[in-house]
Amino acid sequence: MKLETKDRELEKNKLEALLVQSQAGLEKLLKGETQEEIDVLETKFENAKKSLEDSEINLTNVGQKAETDLANPYSSVKNILYDAYTKADDAVTKQTDEMFSDDSSDSPQLTFTTNSQLEIDSESQRMLAGRVLKTFKAELDVLSSEYLSLDEELKKAENHLIIIRDFLNKLNEAVNSAAGLSLTTASSYKTSIYTGRANVNYALSNVSSQKQSLASQKIINQNNISAAKTKVNEARAVLELTQSELTLKKAPARNEDIEIAKAKIREIEEQIAIIKETIKKSTLFAPIPAEIKKIYLEEKEVFQPGKTALSLSAAGFKIQADVSELEIGKIKEVNGNDVLIRFDAFLDQELKGKVIFIEPEEITKEGDKYYRVNVEIAESGGLELRSGMSADLTLITSAKDNILKIPEFAVYKKEGKSFVKILENNRQKEVEIETGISDGQSVEAVKGLIEGEIVVVSTD
Repeated sequence: MKLETKDRELEKNKLEALLVQSQAGLEKLLKGETQEEIDVLETKFENAKKSLEDSEINLTNVGQKAETDLANPYSSVKNILYDAYTKADDAVTKQTDEMFSDDSSDSPQLTFTTNSQLEIDSESQRMLAGRVLKTFKAELDVLSSEYLSLDEELKKAENHLIIIRDFLNKLNEAVNSAAGLSLTTASSYKTSIYTGRANVNYALSNVSSQKQSLASQKIINQNNISAAKTKVNEARAVLELTQSELTLKKAPARNEDIEIAKAKIREIEEQIAIIKETIKKSTLFAPIPAEIKKIYLEEKEVFQPGKTALSLSAAGFKIQADVSELEIGKIKEVNGNDVLIRFDAFLDQELKGKVIFIEPEEITKEGDKYYRVNVEIAESGGLELRSGMSADLTLITSAKDNILKIPEFAVYKKEGKSFVKILENNRQKEVEIETGISDGQSVEAVKGLIEGEIVVVSTD
């Protein structure tokens, strides 16, 4: 009778394949790497080294190109700023000359309009535009060629031009509202304002475009440089990894690596042994020669633990006894313990037997756990034994021949040591001894006593 072991067999085959692989790995570890493998890694290392050099050269080239690409738009910044100032100055000066009186005064007046608020606003913005032009001119006079200085002046120039444009817009509003101007004069003023405003807007557009162009070029440069740096870092990482692999390949196997490989092999072997034992135990063998009386299972039926599989009938006799869990560890199924048997019905005769099987399920009696032990009687000795008879069993867990033994109750303990009292010259003398095996009544005296000495077993 055998349980299904297909899954276990597959697991065993898988572990055996893994064992072969691990053994080959250990053998390779002990022999070291082949020259062919080292040559492959050295070629890989040289390629990685060349790749790093190429990526570093590319980073340098990208940086130089970035400088050139940025220098070109910066080279025209001063011209754009000077042109912007010229257009702004022309627009403001021309309008002031044509439309404002008292040109030498700090507060020139519009020569037309009766709208006092519009006049105030126009004159205020003209004065602001004049101060802006002076500031603009002063900034250009000290302007350097440094990129940071040029960036700052572009921002300032943009603000200056917006203020001047606002002045021109306000002046155009004043012209449109003027009632005392002739059509010819009004048309001339409007044309002048339109031209000045167009020139200022054109300068403002050039300044803004140049700012955007520089910002865009800086972003492009930064992206290109970052990408080139990333390639350098990646190439360096590959080179370092390859160098580590090459160093490891050339180095002899470390003792700890060898021990780890051996430990892995031992672990796999232990797992295989466990599975083999499980497979072995999946086959049910009769413990003694017997006849099958009844089978309680069908083929392929799922077996439940504790359920009876079949019943046997043997020619001999078997005795069952329950052994406490505290003592069951001393009882063995393989090469089972020898047993001495004395039936209540035949107290004057002692038979011999042997443990053949220990049932796996525990039995609970008054809260304590026991395990049922099956004992086969070797020979009946001519006794008419019957089923159901009671007997006393002595299960031999250890035995020695030719030993010195004394009654166990004669031994007493003091401070963890064993002592007995002997009679010497009609006086009791305490003697320390070393004890050995015991049968519950007598105990082995290993040291401390000599055959023939009288042991005192009672002080009465």
